[in-house]
Amino acid sequence: MMPSRRSCPSPRPQRGRTAVALAIALLLAACGKSGSPGSQPGAAAAPASAERAGDGLPEVDCPARIKSKVDGPDIAGLKLGLTRDEALNLTRCAQKNAVVVNEDRFFSELNTGAMKLGPQQFTVQSGETAECKYKSMADMQACGLGNRVWKHVDETVTVATPGVPGRETAVGIWRTQYYRPGEQPAAEAVQQALIAKYGTPQRTQKNDGGNRPWVQIWWLSDPSGQPISAQNPLATRCPTINARGDVHQGWSEACGMTVAAMINLAPDNPLLVNELSVGMADQAKLYAYGTAMQDEILALEQQRQQNELKAAQQGAAAPKL
Repeated sequence: MMPSRRSCPSPRPQRGRTAVALAIALLLAACGKSGSPGSQPGAAAAPASAERAGDGLPEVDCPARIKSKVDGPDIAGLKLGLTRDEALNLTRCAQKNAVVVNEDRFFSELNTGAMKLGPQQFTVQSGETAECKYKSMADMQACGLGNRVWKHVDETVTVATPGVPGRETAVGIWRTQYYRPGEQPAAEAVQQALIAKYGTPQRTQKNDGGNRPWVQIWWLSDPSGQPISAQNPLATRCPTINARGDVHQGWSEACGMTVAAMINLAPDNPLLVNELSVGMADQAKLYAYGTAMQDEILALEQQRQQNELKAAQQGAAAPKL
């Protein structure tokens, strides 16, 4: 049964609580052909490990150097198609003294058999922190990501890098910036900067009422790279990539490169921006990547089993019955 699509309300930051987590299902049914994009509304988060830079992580190499030949839009210099090592190093170079969180899963319904995958996603977060103190229950509740008390989160970058060991590749990128009072940019300037970077958007939604005003913007294309017109039914089906990396995502093989932006406006002055989130993924390529990864794992597992059987037949004595 195809999970239903979930609406995209104005999301709020998770500060100083638990590791930012993202669980996304790989839908192997032909959801693009069914007329409804696939989505995963609320699967359980995969186990995560949090580390300070330098604790069990490779030494950061700055300025970051990219060997992969990738093109297309970027978020803070990150592009789809980078290797995990490239994306992680580039992100750590941009956020000094950050906390790094590794996730064991991206495709939550992937059948891995006996294969042990490496980290399939990472989150890098920076801001003003203090050491955790465990003198009271309140102290423990305040202790969050990376065993730090987060007084203010400046930036969070999440990159999905699924793949078999040694071939983990960036297939989704999300970034959220949190602005301090007195440092909030003008909403109009932010929107114009996004348009200058990504071009004319294909879809815009606004919520001007209440105490949580926001603006959502999407740049949509079909799998061939052509922008999707407002009259195309895909214009309402393809905005399933969320701008934030700590919520569910959805994708369809009928949709192509998708960039989503969420501008959360200041409640006391909607002319200013409290938070800016931008996320992107190529939906058709993501769908194909997940399917190919599953096929590769199954083939490798079958080969492993055959090799073990051959070794047993050649090296083991006949059983005594």
